[in-house]
Amino acid sequence: MAVRCLKKFFGPRPNNLFLPEALAQWAQDRPEIPFCLVKEDRMLFVTWLDRSRKGARFFLLEEHTNWEKCLTAREAAVILWAARGKTNQDIAEIMGLKEATVKTYMFGICQKLGVENRTAAASYAEALPSLL
Repeated sequence: MAVRCLKKFFGPRPNNLFLPEALAQWAQDRPEIPFCLVKEDRMLFVTWLDRSRKGARFFLLEEHTNWEKCLTAREAAVILWAARGKTNQDIAEIMGLKEATVKTYMFGICQKLGVENRTAAASYAEALPSLL
């Protein structure tokens, strides 16, 4: 299942024993910050988990579709992170954006969902089981 998910987002790789280059670079440089990749109407979230006494590390792959047709894939990714309690600065760092861009996305999300603030938008997202 994980191999199919990686193939969907990164394409075929010559050696399935190694992570795709972008993912391997992230794991080496900044594994404490979740990895996020948006491709068409799908989003991939990767989080490192350290659950072994021997120091082995595992990663969790989460794939989400654009659950609300009125939101773009980027907006859906922003609202997902907001629903998980991330600040605009956190979201910007996770997604490789500027904080002002995240604020713009959040404004657009609130407009499209017909809510007044980020808390209401995050609550809306939490109510949708296909998102979280």
